[in-house]
Amino acid sequence: MSWYSDDGDLMKCTELKAGMRGRIHRIHMSEKDQKRLLVLGIYEGAPVKVERNEPRSGLLILLVCGNFLMLRHRDAEKIEVIQDEENRICR
Repeated sequence: MSWYSDDGDLMKCTELKAGMRGRIHRIHMSEKDQKRLLVLGIYEGAPVKVERNEPRSGLLILLVCGNFLMLRHRDAEKIEVIQDEENRICR
């Protein structure tokens, strides 16, 4: 199932800034790593909100399914998200 639509912008998860929301489009990882993320609530179609994006420390903090998750940038770069034009910044 594809979550991509022409209404949004496709980008890497690491390109989202703090406060921005998106929906996971595709995860470019091994099946083992995808299963690890699935347990944490990260799967294709899941809504996410970026709480902090720290390139210097190499960490990305996401709000997924009501839980805060910390991902390494090298892992988050393998996750594509769709950003909604209407929900770019959370208020």
